[in-house]
Amino acid sequence: MVRPEEERPPPIDERYRMFLRIVVVVVAYGIYLLVQRERLAAGVFVGFGLIALGFATVDRYTRWRRDRSEMMLVGTTLLGLGLLAIGAFLYLR
Repeated sequence: MVRPEEERPPPIDERYRMFLRIVVVVVAYGIYLLVQRERLAAGVFVGFGLIALGFATVDRYTRWRRDRSEMMLVGTTLLGLGLLAIGAFLYLR
């Protein structure tokens, strides 16, 4: 029988969640500005993909295990990776 894991606090304190999300949006906007100079659609996909991945990462490391939905994290991560892949394809095409 599998023993449940102990409840541990998140690695990053919850107080920093909003600040980290703002940092994610600023970084994604900066990368969007770099990519969209050549192709607008690629920049949009890359920007939104980075935001989705960043939000999933911030939620993973700032929420208690009991408070986060693993399926939502997986879905957001897959969405972010898919948008990044589409953006990279459009940029390199």
